[in-house]
Amino acid sequence: MREYNFFFNDNDELLCEIIDNGEKTELVETDAINELININEMYFNRVRASNRSIRLNGDDISVNIYDLNEFYSKGYSEFIPRIMIRVNRIIAKHQKEKHRDEIVKNLKVACGKITCGTLIVTLLGTTAGSLSKQHSENDIGNNITVENDFNSMSDDLDYATDKVNQEYDQMMNELKEVEENYNETSNNNEIIEEKPSDIAYIRYDDLTDSDTYIGAYEEYYNIVEKYANKWGISPNIIMAMLTQESAGKQSNLMQIQFDSWIDGVLTEYDFVNERYQSIVLTDNPEMYEGKNITVITREDLQNKVTNISVACVILRHCLEKMDYNILASIQAYNLGWPNMNTVLKTTSENTGLSVDELLSDQTNTEFTNYTYIVNCGDSNYVSNVVRYLTDGEITIQTINEYGEVENLVIGVAQKQL
Repeated sequence: MREYNFFFNDNDELLCEIIDNGEKTELVETDAINELININEMYFNRVRASNRSIRLNGDDISVNIYDLNEFYSKGYSEFIPRIMIRVNRIIAKHQKEKHRDEIVKNLKVACGKITCGTLIVTLLGTTAGSLSKQHSENDIGNNITVENDFNSMSDDLDYATDKVNQEYDQMMNELKEVEENYNETSNNNEIIEEKPSDIAYIRYDDLTDSDTYIGAYEEYYNIVEKYANKWGISPNIIMAMLTQESAGKQSNLMQIQFDSWIDGVLTEYDFVNERYQSIVLTDNPEMYEGKNITVITREDLQNKVTNISVACVILRHCLEKMDYNILASIQAYNLGWPNMNTVLKTTSENTGLSVDELLSDQTNTEFTNYTYIVNCGDSNYVSNVVRYLTDGEITIQTINEYGEVENLVIGVAQKQL
């Protein structure tokens, strides 16, 4: 296990302390920065962040970055952009949890107010009963109407009390549910990002800081985020695919082959509106009138929003055909799922693994060695796409057998030559 510790010495210089098999080496400034650059290219199973330090753990390496305020203020974080993407993501997640904590706090306050309200209503009900009794004793025969009015008021207050108690019980149940689902961070404010259950290693060059990706990201990410979330796909993979397909420079952003999908109805789950929706690419819209199917014409596909949304639906269709193997589905988007089936059969014949075994292992990328056999599309599509992938993870939402939403996550890391 090799350990790297970054901190500042008494001269305010960045120092990198390397401990390897008991031997210690110290690097200062330029040499320390070079180590930061090297570390930025590595994949870490776990990232931890606190208000004092960043901790990274890999299979045979650990990295600690201390003196964070100075590290940020002096601009050293710019040398580890890939790592900072992950750090910023888990900090954002922590902020959501803090917001949820505020909800808990507000519910408690609201519950307290309702409790007070219940007490007041109960007291008013008791007072009404006392007044009613007083009137009936002092004015027997003359104030029957008054007594009836007070009895009616008492009944109304009893009803109000029951109503408030019901609302209180409901709110307490909501509070309990929020608290049960709430995971508090550790006492030292440390936030931990667990590694995904599956990590696939692929050879690729990281181009997430290229002008090509940055330009596409700035222009299209907001649209991508909206429709990727709608169809249950992490926006980073759709953004990576868009950059590889057209870099945002063509009207057919996601390079959808209209004729390959013509008149094939695609039905997928809309995770935002929580219902299944159907679309069809067609030259004959009249065929689908009154069938509750969204019609997409060739002209419609030139609309950037429509183009991105349809691409998400097609990727989900490929996911179904590939038994939710994420990388195989991405390749199938490019080759077409029938061609991808041919690739998988050839892979099976050459590896001795069945197609089901290949697809059930998210980390198995053997199929990338046989994509050339169909002589179409981009045989290196997966590698070319993930070079634009931020975060190093791809998340796909699925619906389990009980109708519950679950996340399927795969990590992607660079395979060394």
